[in-house]
Amino acid sequence: MLRRFREERESKFELADRGITTTEVQREGCYYDVFELTSAGRAPVRVVSAQATDQGGQPTAAVTRDLLSMFRPTLILLVGVFGGFGGFGERGVSLGDVLLAREVFDYTPEKMRPEGGGLRPRVYRTDEQLLRLVTKLDTRGRLDASLEGHQLLVNDFASSEKVIAWQGSELRARLLALSADVGGVETEAHGVLHAIWEAFKAKEFVGGAMLKCVSDLGDEEMAVDKKAKQTEAARRAARVALDIAGAFRRSDE
Repeated sequence: MLRRFREERESKFELADRGITTTEVQREGCYYDVFELTSAGRAPVRVVSAQATDQGGQPTAAVTRDLLSMFRPTLILLVGVFGGFGGFGERGVSLGDVLLAREVFDYTPEKMRPEGGGLRPRVYRTDEQLLRLVTKLDTRGRLDASLEGHQLLVNDFASSEKVIAWQGSELRARLLALSADVGGVETEAHGVLHAIWEAFKAKEFVGGAMLKCVSDLGDEEMAVDKKAKQTEAARRAARVALDIAGAFRRSDE
């Protein structure tokens, strides 16, 4: 699991609430928390929690490469908060909803021409097995307690270093045009998924996924009660992520 500072802090509160203890591990100057999630009649799942040094694709790509080389995971799950595309004429995403990425569009690449710029997005597909698992868990109501009445949606995401805080921005309209299923924008997933894409997976397959909770709607209200909204969203994302991680096994049982 990958998080930024606030998501890391809130996830630790959730672990404590569930009676889960962590072991701190230091490897090559990096710091990790390791713990196990157990469920009746099934083998425990080993989870390594890591924190990027900052927001953005480069820090998260760096910690992803460290995780791949040091722990050989079968799945890397990016957990946190993001800006949802809500409101009239957009995607109907609301504050507090939890979104699981189906595809992530890195909209950084752009070709500048005399007649205007043109986005050249890279598209990353997330882990199919996790998508199927989350659909099953949600359908059976096993995520309801952690969602606390909010929606769990499977959508596409736009990802780049640019933060959108204006509903009328031209870039926002261009991102909505990338896909009818783009549910919001965030700043880390493209780095994580590209690092995974570049990893050699012929012998040891690893998948990537992203689960985030809406803390703002990417508009002029972003800064209003920002800390409270991010804290609530980070805790909800952590709760749902732990539910999913505890149920995920790559191999059949």
